[in-house]
Amino acid sequence: MFFMVPILLSGVLIHSYATFIFTTIVTFIFATYTTGTPGADLNPLNIIFFYFFSGLVSIVLRSLEKSTSQLRREAAQSSTILSALRGGYILTDKNHRILRLNERTSSIFPPARLDADFLEVIKDKNIEISEEDSKRLTDMITGVEAEDVNVKISGKHYYAATIYIPSNKEHLVFLRDITSEVEINRLKDTTLAMVSHELRTPLTAIRGHAEIAMREPYTAVANATRILLNSQRLLIMVENFLSQARLRTGKIKNVPSSTNIDTVFRIVYSLLASEAKEKQLEFTMEVDKDIPVVIVDAILLQQILTNLASNAIKFTDKGKVTMTASMPDEGHWRISVTDTGPGIPASKRSEIFKEFFQGEAETVYDRPHQGTGLGLSIVKGLSEQMGGKLSLKSEEGVGSNFSILFPLLIPKETTRKLK
Repeated sequence: MFFMVPILLSGVLIHSYATFIFTTIVTFIFATYTTGTPGADLNPLNIIFFYFFSGLVSIVLRSLEKSTSQLRREAAQSSTILSALRGGYILTDKNHRILRLNERTSSIFPPARLDADFLEVIKDKNIEISEEDSKRLTDMITGVEAEDVNVKISGKHYYAATIYIPSNKEHLVFLRDITSEVEINRLKDTTLAMVSHELRTPLTAIRGHAEIAMREPYTAVANATRILLNSQRLLIMVENFLSQARLRTGKIKNVPSSTNIDTVFRIVYSLLASEAKEKQLEFTMEVDKDIPVVIVDAILLQQILTNLASNAIKFTDKGKVTMTASMPDEGHWRISVTDTGPGIPASKRSEIFKEFFQGEAETVYDRPHQGTGLGLSIVKGLSEQMGGKLSLKSEEGVGSNFSILFPLLIPKETTRKLK
């Protein structure tokens, strides 16, 4: 019986198969003892019992090892899956003390720590969450509200759900990041509202001027001019929607070629001069004569300049709008559009390049100026696509200046002339 202890311990501490090794060692010890000791006898039943005992212990321990290995594997898989969630998870006890959490949860709730009260963590002043969302999340966790909730935490949107584990009286709280889904839905709603709102005005104007021209033929030229202006606005709007869609999907192609900057400026000037004249604005263009023929995508450059100038004319009620092309140094050239409009408040300059944004309005329907709010976001996207650096200078009540600095790339034949 004394030798059964090391056999059992070998299986527990080393491996289940180690029991047979120790049984063999014990058998060898017994055989040596009986051989060298007169009158001693080795009972075969003892040997059989030892091997039977070691086999039984080995089977039991092997089964336990498999169960333990399976549990470890499942725990590792569960931990990996939970950690890969776009949001986070928190396991709490019945008193809402945190038992487990992943790294994403720590980024959502920085004060969250093991053994901390999760309800107190939610109420922490350093977490950006509204009182309404905080109450909804608390009610869901405490069981006051059984439904899952959508909340906004630190500028991101999360879908929150909780699962009660009856066996341990624990709660598992999931927070899935749905910011991109919310943003897509917002863009869809805004786009639909924007299109319906912005199409109505120019289409109504086109129909009205066409009817007047039919009733009063002597006004045909004036009304045709108005129809042309509104058609041009519609065309720019449609082009902006298409460009924004191509930018989102990465389908904008930058195809640089030899381009005369003065020609691009004249095209844009001819497109927008009548609109500036209608508002009685001074609309001018200045192209530095030192700028050579450059390698740039003329179509994208024209779209950038059109959006900047059209935007400036739209928001300037009096004064002037100037398009400029210059060479600040030997390695770069710059285009800029300056206006004498209301200027952009400092608090809104970081948002001015966002889609559908207009600094003077909260919603699509209360905008004092027509427009989709896509122009500057498209300018930013196209500038980056072409390797340009966009900058903004603005002063409230004085005006704004948008400029883009491009690297100077010139055709080989031009390079030879310069040399």
